Amino acid sequence: MRYSIKFLSALLLLAMVFNAAGCSKLFGPSNDDILKAINDSGTFKSSGYAVTSPITIVEKEKKRADGSWPVKVRFKLSFMYTKEGVTEPRESETTTTVYLSKSKDASGKTVWVAKLN
Repeated sequence: MRYSIKFLSALLLLAMVFNAAGCSKLFGPSNDDILKAINDSGTFKSSGYAVTSPITIVEKEKKRADGSWPVKVRFKLSFMYTKEGVTEPRESETTTTVYLSKSKDASGKTVWVAKLN
């Protein structure tokens, strides 16, 4: 009797460990991973505009067949607008989709990478 309880307990423990290890693959990147990948990628850095407010995660979509995770994000851009020789600063709020996928960095560590398609 004691042997079977120990055996079942060990089996249950192994099942929990393997289940927990696979969960991160099923649910994709965390919010912190998403923001870090976007900031590290330089996707929203340009000489023509600047992001003026924090990036907000609107929606995480299901994993695509190519292994990437689409994520809708919202942010404000500030830029200079020129019309009829008059240049003035403007702001615009926009929502776009970035695609996150796993990649290896120079040190061999697995990191999330954000791209626009």
